[in-house]
Amino acid sequence: SKENTEVSSKKVEEVSAKIFKVSEKEVEDFYEVSGTVVSKNPINIISKTMGTIVTINADEGRLVKKGDLLIVLDSPEIKASQERANSSVLEAERALEIAKTNYQYAENTYKRYENLYKEKAISRQEFENIESKRDIAKEEVKRLESVVSQAKAEKARVEGMAGYLKIYSPVDGIVTSKPATVGMNIMPGMPLITIETLDKLRIEVNADEKILPFVKKGASYNINFSTLNKEFKGIVDEYVPAIDPLSRTFKIKIDLPKDPKISLGMYGTVKIPLGKTKKIIIPKSAIFTRGQLNYVYALDEKNIAVMRIIRTGKEDGNNIEVLSGLKDGDRIVEEITEKIKDGVLIRG
Repeated sequence: SKENTEVSSKKVEEVSAKIFKVSEKEVEDFYEVSGTVVSKNPINIISKTMGTIVTINADEGRLVKKGDLLIVLDSPEIKASQERANSSVLEAERALEIAKTNYQYAENTYKRYENLYKEKAISRQEFENIESKRDIAKEEVKRLESVVSQAKAEKARVEGMAGYLKIYSPVDGIVTSKPATVGMNIMPGMPLITIETLDKLRIEVNADEKILPFVKKGASYNINFSTLNKEFKGIVDEYVPAIDPLSRTFKIKIDLPKDPKISLGMYGTVKIPLGKTKKIIIPKSAIFTRGQLNYVYALDEKNIAVMRIIRTGKEDGNNIEVLSGLKDGDRIVEEITEKIKDGVLIRG
C-alpha cells in the first residue's frame, strides 16, 4: 500500500563519529583519600607559672614572628616574691658592708697589738683576745658573703619566674589554636597557644584499613590540590598501623615539598598505588548525564546507537573507570555531540 511504501522509504539518520572499542586493560590501581595540610612541627606553648592573663596578642590565623610578645600575665604572688627577694639582697649586702668594715678595723687593731705583744708591752692574754676578735670578724664576713650569694640566687630564681609572665613566640608561624582568654587564671602546664611553623609542611590522611599492607615509610605518592590545579610528590614520613575501632581507618603522615603555593589548611587528595589490576577504562568524553545517572551510546551489530546506563569509578586525567554497564568487546561513541541520539546510525 501507499502507507507501507512511505515507511520503507524512510532512512535511519546517519551521524559521523569516532568509535571507541571497549577492552579490559591492565592498569595501575590506586586508592584516593583526602586530607589537610598541617605543620610537621607544631609548637604547643604552655604556661610555666600561675597567673592571670591580662593581654593576648595572638588571634587564631595570625602570622607571628620569633620574639613577638604573645601573652602577658599578672601574678601578685610573684610580684610579692620579687619585692621580698630584692629587699633580702639589699639587707644582706648592707650587713656584709658593715661586717667588712668591722673586719678591717679588727685586722688593723690586731696588727697594732701584734707589735705591742712583740715588744712585750701587753700580755699574751690581751693579744689572744684581740686575735680572737679579728678571727670572729673574718668569719662573719664569710658568713654574710654566703648570705648575699643565697639572696642573689633567690632573686635570680624569682626573676626567672617573673620572666614567665611575658610569653614570646619561639618561632615564625601561624597561630592555629588559642584556648587562652583574657582574665583566665592559669596554672603551670596549661596549654595557651599552638603555633604551626611554615618551613616544613605535611598532609595527614585517615586511610581505610584495607590498604595498610600497601603503605610503606619512604614511599612516594602523588598529591593533588584542586585549588592549585597542580599535582605534587609527597613522601611517607610515618604512619600509625593501629586501626581506629570506630572509623576502621589509620593515619598516614606525608611530607610535602617546599613550595610557596602550598599553605596550611589546604585540602589535598593523595593517590596511593595498589598494584596492577584489570579494568575497563573509557574516555570521559564518551559519557553524558541524565539526572543522577551516567550514560554512554553503545553500538549494536548494525552500528545503531543505543543509550546504556553505566556505573563509573575512579577518574584519571581524561579517562574514567567503568564498574558496570560495559564489557570487553563493546563499542561506544567516543565523543558525545548534539547530533548523536538514541537510534541513529553511527559511521566511524
